[in-house]
Amino acid sequence: MDEFLRLAYERRERLRRELNLVDRLIAEHEQLDSGTRRIAPGNYELELMPPTRGKRRGRAGVDNSTLLDAAEQLILAEGKPLSRSQLLTRLEQNGFEFVGADKAKVFGTNLWRSRRFISLKGLGYWPEAHQLPAAYRAVEQRSSMLKG
Repeated sequence: MDEFLRLAYERRERLRRELNLVDRLIAEHEQLDSGTRRIAPGNYELELMPPTRGKRRGRAGVDNSTLLDAAEQLILAEGKPLSRSQLLTRLEQNGFEFVGADKAKVFGTNLWRSRRFISLKGLGYWPEAHQLPAAYRAVEQRSSMLKG
């Protein structure tokens, strides 16, 4: 089985288990609020934390590192830079969900801000941690201005 697909199946199963826990948590708290039953808090093995500025979340709760890992895998599998719209299409085909009026623009901003990718003028993105194929080395590279 393709490694990316295997990881997607595993992630889906973890999300299903987490959703089950959240459903139980809500049901028990609704019963508490109605006063019909006294229960002790359960061990839900679940962190309910508000989003932080440091770790951005979106697209139905998928954190950016998971999304960016998947984008990097797609680019490397293709062996050439991919545009944000090409990446967006492939990621959606692999089960990722994006929200917003201009999904490609938001996704491109996330790629740019991640500092993990270089932008090759007219071609798309390439993971900075991997050597750029020789055929693309003459193309103008635009690294994130957020590097520091």
